[in-house]
Amino acid sequence: MRPASTPRLPHRPASLVLAAIGLGACMPNIGSMGGPPPLGTTSGDDAAESTASTPDDTAETTGQPIPEGPRRRRIDLDPALVADVGGTTLLVVLDATRIEYEDAQPDGSDLRIRGPGDGGDGDGPFYPIQIERWDPDGRSTVWVRIDATPLPESMWMSYADGQSFPAIEPAEVWDGAFAAVWHMALGEGSVVSDSTANGQDLHPVGFTGTPDVDGFIGTAAYFLPPAMPIDNGPLELSDPEALALTDAFTLEAWVWPAEVITDATNHVLRKTGAYELHALEPMLTRPRMVLRTADGSGPHVVEAGASLTNNTWTHLAATYRADDGTLALYRNGEPEEVLMIGGDPAGRAVAASTAVVQVGRNFEGILDEVRVSSVARSAAWIRLQHAAMTDVLMTFGPPEPQ
Repeated sequence: MRPASTPRLPHRPASLVLAAIGLGACMPNIGSMGGPPPLGTTSGDDAAESTASTPDDTAETTGQPIPEGPRRRRIDLDPALVADVGGTTLLVVLDATRIEYEDAQPDGSDLRIRGPGDGGDGDGPFYPIQIERWDPDGRSTVWVRIDATPLPESMWMSYADGQSFPAIEPAEVWDGAFAAVWHMALGEGSVVSDSTANGQDLHPVGFTGTPDVDGFIGTAAYFLPPAMPIDNGPLELSDPEALALTDAFTLEAWVWPAEVITDATNHVLRKTGAYELHALEPMLTRPRMVLRTADGSGPHVVEAGASLTNNTWTHLAATYRADDGTLALYRNGEPEEVLMIGGDPAGRAVAASTAVVQVGRNFEGILDEVRVSSVARSAAWIRLQHAAMTDVLMTFGPPEPQ
């Protein structure tokens, strides 16, 4: 388990830092930052057991002997959270209390997750997984796609069999309803890769900040404004036609706002003239979702009831359905505000825009796990995602022989 810490700002070659001249004058006090909460904690009786002194040949979570050779663990999902949700992709958080790192492959390539099967004994289909971060000395994060409808209440994780399985293409882990998924790590070619099959990679355009800092889940991007002018270069798509959402959408992100030092709208994600998700406004410090529709009406706005807390992680989400005109804003998995837009359904479609999609325009702080869906996700789906990403959805059983 990795304790809460300040975001890691590593030393990087100048070619990758991409910072503007005069950035130091705008840098907030890094030492005052609050980092992500300690994901991967164990609860209940298992937590008490894990803190006790146990021999080296016992599992940290149960005190039972660890089987030699290939092994597996049952993972139970909270039935109250999965009951109303169909197939989706969920986050699995691992640490030394949930997997014996020393017996697994150094890169996690022997990890497999499968469904419970008809008898619940773990002989179901193998699920596609994407390892976002593998840290044998701390916390690992793994995305698993579960196509079963309804979602199962358990699954099985196997490892320590000495095999290395071929890596699964990330696109297999994200279904077609995801229009873009950015884990916010700067990859090859100084781009933030889209994990879906849609190829919507983000490119730095006058980006002023630091890539590859510790985020809420994995690696994230730290945005800072330059000294002059007050206009923070974002990450953006190169194709103006990309993510031209029409009938429905869901926008999501983990946001960590720093002390605000500019008088500018902090954009999480925007396609100007169509849709914009804001962390705060110059005169309104609350998050809000702004939508313009095909009939020329708007802007239609839903605003949160309270401001974001600086130096604290918050999950923001917004959904829209043109068929019934429902525009909704969520904070940490719960509905914050809903607006019903009237008029003809065709006129309620999202307005066309030739602007490119931008992430982090004038944002001050860290963005992680920014995602766009081409459907309006349900309240139950958003609640489930938040529970998985805050590590309160799953309970891990003891290791047992495969």
